[in-house]
Amino acid sequence: MEVTHYGHACLDVRTQGMRVLIDPGNLSQEPPLSGVDALVLTHAHADHADIDVARRVHQESPQAVLLAPPDLAALWQGDGLPVEAVRPGTAAAIGTVVLAFSGGEHALVHRDLPVVDNVGVLVDGLLYHPGDSFDLPDGAVGLLAAPVSGPWLKIGEVMDFVAEARAELVLPIHEAHNSEVGQRMALTRLSHVVAEYGGRLLTPEVGEPVRV
Repeated sequence: MEVTHYGHACLDVRTQGMRVLIDPGNLSQEPPLSGVDALVLTHAHADHADIDVARRVHQESPQAVLLAPPDLAALWQGDGLPVEAVRPGTAAAIGTVVLAFSGGEHALVHRDLPVVDNVGVLVDGLLYHPGDSFDLPDGAVGLLAAPVSGPWLKIGEVMDFVAEARAELVLPIHEAHNSEVGQRMALTRLSHVVAEYGGRLLTPEVGEPVRV
């Protein structure tokens, strides 16, 4: 499996000859949009789900399956995009690749703000992208994409999330809200947690592929 982080929430995953693009939003760099087999959107927030990017994926990769939680799927279906709704506890086979979905709701930002649908996605039983939540799938995670900034989290919760997952590899994502100082602090804290159980923290440059 080859994983490229294009900034913030966006991961480009290539495995078994297939390509899965996850959460290309408006705070990410734009990945190549042709040759995509599946576009997975974990939830409706624009930093994860940019409708203009989704339209271009549909145009440039007409074979791509578009997958999103029910509220986002219904919204974009109304805009003419063929988005399939996925729910926690279900899975989808994209060629030889299996995408398993978990979670259900976005983490709470504030009691007065609405909570949208959110699905985490486990790609081929190895890479887990949680969207904006700390829900974990059943079973082991080999490579955990760990959010490190946002109005819905604090660093102690991220540390607990990583410690609970005990993934061999941890890739920090969702960093756009951090200052340079805040990002250094987050990576220092995660390095400590990962070292405690013998894992490894990955810190590639944006756009630099990582093979796992």
